[in-house]
Amino acid sequence: MTEALYAKLMDYALRALGRRMMTEFEIHKKLVVKLRKITDNADDNVGEDVVKRVMNRLVELELVNDDQYVRDFIRTKLILNPSGKRGLQSKLRLKGIDYDFFEKIWDELQTDDQDVLERACNSFVRKKGSIDSRKQKERLMRYLASRGFEPHAIYKQLSKYS
Repeated sequence: MTEALYAKLMDYALRALGRRMMTEFEIHKKLVVKLRKITDNADDNVGEDVVKRVMNRLVELELVNDDQYVRDFIRTKLILNPSGKRGLQSKLRLKGIDYDFFEKIWDELQTDDQDVLERACNSFVRKKGSIDSRKQKERLMRYLASRGFEPHAIYKQLSKYS
């Protein structure tokens, strides 16, 4: 029974990871939900052991690597959808990445916050038009705040549009 369960969960995990990268937290959560669907909660200890075996194997094969996931996530978001440090941190927190781990990788990547903020402003201007009225400045401020930029950096950037 456990080998068949292991095979089903491993197959499920591989298919899920084939669609997109996931953190250990995310894939573990998916495996637990799948385990509950395919078993009748007969023996939770056996099921948890199987989930742990699957997780260990995925980590061993480097199919689940939180370090690489966070690095790729930050790089992608900074390029495609400029976001501030706090915004990225809160998104990753939902994916099971803790504050210290995020801080370590953020510092290693040596991201220029001002450059990211300027790209976010340029993106806003391209989409919404020039920043010539108070209303547009307020919209830009809300846009940048929703992206997770620090308030002091937002005010400093807005002063350039005066």
